[in-house]
Amino acid sequence: MGIWTGRRWPFLNAALLLLGFWRAMWGGELPYPITAPDRVIEGRVIGSPTMGQRAQRIVVDSGKYKVLVYIPWDRHVALGDYVRVRGELQGILPSRSKDGDPFDRYWLTHGVNEKMSVVWSGSFEVVEANHSMGGMAAAWRYATWDRLSRHMGRQDAGVAMAVLTGQQALVDEGLIEAMRRAGTLHLLAASGYNVMVLAAGLFLVLTRLPIPRSIQVTLVLFVLAAYCMAVGYKPSIVRASLMAAAYLVSTLALRTPDGLSSIALAGIVYLLCEPGSAFDAGFQLSFMAVTGLVLFSPRLFHWAKKRTSGLRSSVARWGLTAGIGVLGTTLIAHMFTAPVVATHFGMVSVVSPLANGLTAFAVPVIYIGEVLSVAAFAFSEPASALAEGVTHFGVVWMRSVNEVVGNAPGAALEFAPIPSAVAAGLGAIPFLLSGEPRPAVPEDDAAIL
Repeated sequence: MGIWTGRRWPFLNAALLLLGFWRAMWGGELPYPITAPDRVIEGRVIGSPTMGQRAQRIVVDSGKYKVLVYIPWDRHVALGDYVRVRGELQGILPSRSKDGDPFDRYWLTHGVNEKMSVVWSGSFEVVEANHSMGGMAAAWRYATWDRLSRHMGRQDAGVAMAVLTGQQALVDEGLIEAMRRAGTLHLLAASGYNVMVLAAGLFLVLTRLPIPRSIQVTLVLFVLAAYCMAVGYKPSIVRASLMAAAYLVSTLALRTPDGLSSIALAGIVYLLCEPGSAFDAGFQLSFMAVTGLVLFSPRLFHWAKKRTSGLRSSVARWGLTAGIGVLGTTLIAHMFTAPVVATHFGMVSVVSPLANGLTAFAVPVIYIGEVLSVAAFAFSEPASALAEGVTHFGVVWMRSVNEVVGNAPGAALEFAPIPSAVAAGLGAIPFLLSGEPRPAVPEDDAAIL
């Protein structure tokens, strides 16, 4: 909605955005949690369980309140399981408190006021397992983690799992910090780029088959829905899939796709279900990056096409256009997301365009390797391990590049987080200066269609 109103009433839109940030950050105190030294809680697991090297994290909804629970890393649990947990209940402190963890604010804004750990003491029991699609998806994630761990070790398997399923807690903290400084941490979040790679790969295959366009789009939408379920409805994947679905459905209605309308529709639908996500870093980064790409990438590729049209070699023309596209889209996304990163993390990556340009191709390599490994696993374990070498190459390349680039002196500018109101104002500048977006289909091509 903000994107739509911003086109006609930019100053009103900016004022409302600043008011929203002020209300969220300074408008009243968050509810203080109820605590108890020892408690037995029964309820349903909501949200996707977060796997980790030492512990897993789940949210249990008892019907009266929600509790953040840490359980042993080797326990299998699925979205929708009915569980019983016994342990010491602790309150989650607001981040404004001197004893609070900044990460705790995320849970407080999502209605989770207590936490409990049963990793070393207490008990955890699955009373009623979810045998529906959610249970099947969880079984697939655990099976994938076991297979990757056998084939490439837990350290590299954690990177592959983060790319494939968004389980970022499986990645060692050193690499997380290096990728944060390099500006490539989004590659481990299973977000919009992953959905784009998956959808593009599917269309690349389907367009070679004698299938009507409407059937192709329907199949891609079905696969994206299945992928959302398989990764446990990770918020970043759900957001990106909603954007892709809104964009693709317009083609089924024989309409020219409108990127801004797709983003606005996806944002409205998602916030109706998760209104607290409006102030999450992941939500803001996703929508700011995609908005920037929708506004500027058509101009970028139009400019690149004109500059390379004089080259006689088609290979050189394609390679130069691809290079300009990778560097340009990285700069666009970096420009739109820098204020969000600055207010949430107090950091702006200097090497982000370089690191993303060198690393982004590893994501489709990991996906291709995983598809080959799963297909080979139907025949034998050694064949699957051999095919996993493609995945391992992508993981090793991603790790090596980011450890070098992200840990280089001066890779990132670090400072105290800037006020949210300042970030909102800075983030509005490139949007307000963007002008009217170019059509998704060039006018000459549109006439042919």
